[in-house]
Amino acid sequence: MWRERVYNGTLRPKTNVVITGNYLNELLNWLTANINTNHSTKISELHDVNLICDGVYLGDKYTAKDKRFLVKNGFTHVLNAAEGSDYMTQVDTSQDYYRDTNIKYLGIPGEDRPSWNISVYFDLAAKFIDSAVRSGGKILIHCVVGISRSATLLISYLMIYKKMNAAEALEYTFKHRKVFPNIGFLHHLAQLNSVIRKNAILY
Repeated sequence: MWRERVYNGTLRPKTNVVITGNYLNELLNWLTANINTNHSTKISELHDVNLICDGVYLGDKYTAKDKRFLVKNGFTHVLNAAEGSDYMTQVDTSQDYYRDTNIKYLGIPGEDRPSWNISVYFDLAAKFIDSAVRSGGKILIHCVVGISRSATLLISYLMIYKKMNAAEALEYTFKHRKVFPNIGFLHHLAQLNSVIRKNAILY
């Protein structure tokens, strides 16, 4: 079984396993076939949004565009991982969209294709998420569907600020919401994992 091959039985990768994009893709396939997402993390019958960890939520564009819902449920921050005007692939919100609320906004013009370099936004997004959490706020991270671009940025936050490796962060997120970062994004997360690990060894 795949899990027996790559795991040591504790949901943590063996120390001698090198985390690559292909490794993460294989993990994602295994999770899809074997793990039932915790449906109790869904916070609304009206919108597709899940609680991932304290103060951090992952959802879709309809959640993000419902300002009344966000305010009612105490959201203080929104991170749009798909900012833009293309109706099919982007979400046309901005700080001005939330001007009649107290919501703080960060927009990233993300594209859900493997060739797009999402990694250039890892630090910016992670800092924004961390600032929301540290202030005692609630942040919605979203793209169009809430499973690839936004999930990737959330996973990078878990790696940078929660000290998870890429495999742990992917599995943790998947257990709360079925996410499917594309293969290019998985490679970027694997690269981030290598950088974090290298820096930990150096310092």
